[in-house]
Amino acid sequence: MASFDEAKLTSTLRGSFSTYNPTSGANKNADSTPTALVYKLSDGTTLAATVTVTNITTGIYRFSVGVTTANGFAAGEYYELWVTAAVSGDTTVTQSAPIINFKATTNDVDVLATPTNITAGTITTVTNLTNAPASGDLTATMKASVHTEVLNSLSVDTFPELSGVPAATSTLKDKLSWIFMWSRNKSTETSSERKLYADDTTTIVSTEGVSDNGTIFTKNEAS
Repeated sequence: MASFDEAKLTSTLRGSFSTYNPTSGANKNADSTPTALVYKLSDGTTLAATVTVTNITTGIYRFSVGVTTANGFAAGEYYELWVTAAVSGDTTVTQSAPIINFKATTNDVDVLATPTNITAGTITTVTNLTNAPASGDLTATMKASVHTEVLNSLSVDTFPELSGVPAATSTLKDKLSWIFMWSRNKSTETSSERKLYADDTTTIVSTEGVSDNGTIFTKNEAS
């Protein structure tokens, strides 16, 4: 017997079952198409829902039923689907058994048992979303968190100095570090070149050629 925990209203419940020869036990088609009924477990009433039964191979049948309010289903109720089939062997035996036990629900997933801030499967509040932001906006709590992280990046996080010339497409951090190193660190200049040193004052970070013809002063690209 197959078992389903729940079926969503407006969906179609599908499954399969088998019939067998009462003498040999081998799969065998029923003498006629089996009938299927759905019972509501709370009061035992039979639903008017039509269960479609189709034979797919010897002794194997497929069923489907629309789980809709028009068919008598209601959210939160539990149901059982029974199949009855007459199968001939040495004698004709009526085989009847429950195939599925299920609950009708309006949710895609079953409702969690009294979770905090969740009612009938719908999230009402979430941590850090207590200020009901407008569409595309951040909550006040989120904005405060972003502000703290940005401030930490500017006033707490530290970065090592560059060991070479940053590329033209380098990060903003490296470009700012390059300007800072030229302002702070040791540098020397002759008539033909200038050099930038690391914080240790001996390691050369970059060399730039310079020249002056009396009219134009030229500084070459750092290397």
